[in-house]
Amino acid sequence: MDYHCEYSRMVLLHCIALYCIALLGAELGLSTVVGLGPPPPPRPACGPGRTVCRLSAAPTPVSRLPSPVHCHRTARMSRLRISVVQACPPLTPTSTPTPTAPDSPSPDKLLALTLNKLDALLADVAAQGSAFAVFPEAFIGGYPKYSTFGASIGDRQPAGRSEYAAYHSLAIPLPPTCALPVPLSLPSPTSPNPYAALQRILRLSQKHNVYFVIGVIERDGGTLYCTLLSVDPAHGLVGKRRKLVPTAAERVVWGMGQAEGLGVLCRTLQSGQAGRGVLEKVDGAASGAQAVDGDAEKRAVGQVEARISAAVCWENYMPLLRTHFYAQHVQLYCAPTVDARPAWLHTMCHIALEGRCFVLSACQFSTQANYSSTHPLPLAEGEERDPEGIVIAGGSCIISPAGEVLAGPLRGREGVLTVEVDLEECTRGKMDLDVVGHYARPDIFRLTVSAGL
Repeated sequence: MDYHCEYSRMVLLHCIALYCIALLGAELGLSTVVGLGPPPPPRPACGPGRTVCRLSAAPTPVSRLPSPVHCHRTARMSRLRISVVQACPPLTPTSTPTPTAPDSPSPDKLLALTLNKLDALLADVAAQGSAFAVFPEAFIGGYPKYSTFGASIGDRQPAGRSEYAAYHSLAIPLPPTCALPVPLSLPSPTSPNPYAALQRILRLSQKHNVYFVIGVIERDGGTLYCTLLSVDPAHGLVGKRRKLVPTAAERVVWGMGQAEGLGVLCRTLQSGQAGRGVLEKVDGAASGAQAVDGDAEKRAVGQVEARISAAVCWENYMPLLRTHFYAQHVQLYCAPTVDARPAWLHTMCHIALEGRCFVLSACQFSTQANYSSTHPLPLAEGEERDPEGIVIAGGSCIISPAGEVLAGPLRGREGVLTVEVDLEECTRGKMDLDVVGHYARPDIFRLTVSAGL
């Protein structure tokens, strides 16, 4: 009897020792202790939570799902207001001004007009009590719909090269992803600041206290990229990634994106704006979201921790990219786009259901008045330009983890859609479907993700 008691005591002490070793290993990053799994990646040398830039080196394959992003559970609130903005830049000229077409302002003037419009739209977002917003693809720099840039298979025309040069002048330079986060106040340069446009974007986020995701055209040397920026009002530029695969003819003018920046961001967001609470009533708002709150002038404002991803336009048709985001437990799935087809709404509903996440899709709305007089448009022979003729029809929307349309689709005009949501709906939805958890079969299917995310 004494032998069995002594043996039980030894087993208990052994278990306690293993548990203490496991805790110590987790604290020191030694996750291989007692079979806890592979060790975490080394601490990055450039930017917190990120790997060193490897723009020229081939990525190292990892034959497993990416490690999930873990938020520090310091905030207990789960409700917040989220918005999508449907708009376009004031003008998207893709040809240089000529004596017969002098209506195109200088690139600097056009950029100033675009940033002024961004300022006004962020004010609208804040006025609706929201502190989180998604803007469309290529909001800064413009989306040159119907432009051919004089290119066909085996031939490029001089006029198309001039058109590309004009489009290139509208893009903005950005620091490399490995330099993130970029603070709100950049050091005063001794020479002209190449990131002056970015600095103003960051200050607008701080001015309106809005975290936002926005599409820009990035200029890096002679190459353009369709890029998404994530801007935090307290910490500056916290996310930047380039579109992995430009769609169809976009590849004539946009370069391919890299793996950097594909991780889900875990950020602390404001649940709303203090003293601002009246929302615009939106058509088709489902009962699952509070779309109108007229008595919220004194509403409490707290902090909410959220996992945020960003995929631009037809990247959302890449199943492995979506799985990569799901594996990091995304809650706010941002989908800036210029795809105004009615079928796009079905795609957004599918992603929300599949990932059990809130999907925010912001699409441009533009008319012929938003393009220079020489911009190519699909007009019939003899048909005159109509300033009110729609070029990109919109369709912005917000979808719940249950696939319900909470706001939108907004068509036929610019506008801001805002709803109040509860992030706990993402967890509730995974009771019966977690595509990277209990509804996955890692013994049969595996995702390989490159390093450098």
